[in-house]
Amino acid sequence: MRLPLILLLLLFSVRLSAQDVIVKKDKSTVRCRVEEVTDSVISYINWGDASETCYLMDRSLVSSIIYEDGRRETFAKAKPRLAPDDPNKKTSTKPLFDPANPYKKVRRLKIGGWIGGGMLAGLGMTAIVAGIANGSYFSRAVGIVYGLPCIIVGGAVTAPCLIVAGKKRGEIDAALGTSAIYRHDIPLRGSSSLSLGADMLCDNILHQRTVGIGLSYNF
Repeated sequence: MRLPLILLLLLFSVRLSAQDVIVKKDKSTVRCRVEEVTDSVISYINWGDASETCYLMDRSLVSSIIYEDGRRETFAKAKPRLAPDDPNKKTSTKPLFDPANPYKKVRRLKIGGWIGGGMLAGLGMTAIVAGIANGSYFSRAVGIVYGLPCIIVGGAVTAPCLIVAGKKRGEIDAALGTSAIYRHDIPLRGSSSLSLGADMLCDNILHQRTVGIGLSYNF
């Protein structure tokens, strides 16, 4: 009679000791029963809590969980909890390009870069040429002192504008996709021809499609 009673007590004691253990990154532990593990939080009930109150722990604070069956789950890098949306947060609604003229900004950047940099470079060349034409050493020195900085600044204005224009053109090319639907060439006298075609322009950002029909004359 004693043997079954002892076995029953041993099984009961094992069941009481079987519990989940949350190991935190600060090396402290929480003995509990884990209810759910998500990307951001861990819900659990403290071991022996008769009220069955469920608590939440930020998963980024947890190093691992040792379950009652001996299985260990390790969290290398947990995702942070998402903060509630801020109603005062401003989001940019500025479109990437004008649907009616997608490459307008690209052309403006190129034209502005060439005109602005070209004018400065032209002033520098004018100063150098005027100094050399005067003939005196002083005039040449003054022309070089005023001319070279203008040329350098002109190049510094043109180059960034062209770089930004190329980057923006790449973004627009990635957002737009053009495919030919129909193309027909009518040969004329000599090497000239008349082309009639229809193209499909796909806006991958706004998910819009536009069909364009064009007629061109090739000299």
